[in-house]
Amino acid sequence: MRTFCIIVAAMLFGGVATAQISISLESSCPPYNRADYPYPQSIELRIIAENLDGKIVSPYTGEVFSDRSQTDIEHIVALSEAHNSGLCGRDAATKRQFASDLDNLTLASPSVNRAKSGKNLLNWLPEQHTCWFVEAVVQVKAKYSLSMDFAEAVKALQILTENCLPRTACHLLNLADALNCYADSLAAESPPSLEATDRLESVDTDSNGRITCAEARAAGLPTPVRQEHWAYPYMTDRDGDGTVCE
Repeated sequence: MRTFCIIVAAMLFGGVATAQISISLESSCPPYNRADYPYPQSIELRIIAENLDGKIVSPYTGEVFSDRSQTDIEHIVALSEAHNSGLCGRDAATKRQFASDLDNLTLASPSVNRAKSGKNLLNWLPEQHTCWFVEAVVQVKAKYSLSMDFAEAVKALQILTENCLPRTACHLLNLADALNCYADSLAAESPPSLEATDRLESVDTDSNGRITCAEARAAGLPTPVRQEHWAYPYMTDRDGDGTVCE
């Protein structure tokens, strides 16, 4: 918490940075029109195959569905939210691209889809896979050079700093710089599969995005945990020898 407070204090008095994600009030220019953001229903098959490891599941709740008719196509950064964050001034091709971008697509039940609607992460977070969700929002907003208002950006950085896999190089003094640092570091990594995040949550009992040796042993992971094991990146190897919990 102390690190986060230092970051926010510096941001309040720092200058404006030129970055992919900008910090500004949202505006609609012209008003949002759903017809400007078309996408084919067939893209649901690609969401399942490429984003969800072939499963009909919602990362928001962990709910598994027996049929595609039970789900809605879900835009992680909602179309109306993206429109008001900068897409309103882009051309028709960019709007169509955004609507079909797999980086921003998943599945949700109709009830969850309606509850989320056009809310941003300040006003709505999923029951499960919060880090995955916030990281996806940051990556997509950076990819399309969209804005966040100050409160939304502070909330995103707080979650990334306090709850997710630490990236100490992203503890920067400017809010936009810090968020874009996260976006760049995430883009350089292979995105975690839904299976990997499920495995982490099954072991990470205090939901801090890290695995202790006690949690590893309680979950029945083989110890010592070696560098090639899926859990290793979420653990602290203090002596850097590629093995933890010796």
